[in-house]
Amino acid sequence: MDENRVDLFEKLIGTETFSWQEYSMGIASEALTPFSKYDWEVLFAITLAKPLYWQERCAEAIGCLEHREGLAILMALLLSPSKDIAVTAVIQLDYMSAQLPRRFEVTLRNLLVYVNENEIPLDDVVRGLIERLN
Repeated sequence: MDENRVDLFEKLIGTETFSWQEYSMGIASEALTPFSKYDWEVLFAITLAKPLYWQERCAEAIGCLEHREGLAILMALLLSPSKDIAVTAVIQLDYMSAQLPRRFEVTLRNLLVYVNENEIPLDDVVRGLIERLN
C-alpha cells in the first residue's frame, strides 16, 4: 500500500533532532504540492496538536513554495500562544503577501509590541500585514 501524502510530509518534517535546513524545507514543501483538499484538511487538523518545532517547520514548508492552500494553517499558527510560532507564521504570511481578515488586527498589534520589546527586526513585516488587513 502506498504511503499517504500527509504521512510522507510528517516524515519529512522529521524529529526535533533532525537537521532542518533550506534543503530539507524545500523537500518538505515540494511534498505539499500534490496535496488534495482532503490532505490539507487533515494537515490542518493535526498541526496544532504537534510539538512546537513541528509547527514551525510546517509553517516554513507551507511558505517556502507559497502553498496558498495552507493559509488557514498559517493563520491558526499566528494565534499560537508560542510567540516563536506566531513570528514564523507572520514571516510566511508576509512572504506570501497574504491579506488577513480584520479579526487578526489585535493579534498582529500584540505581536508588534512583542517584536519591538524583544528587538526582533520584524516591525515592518508586522506593520505591512496590519496595513493589508481586509
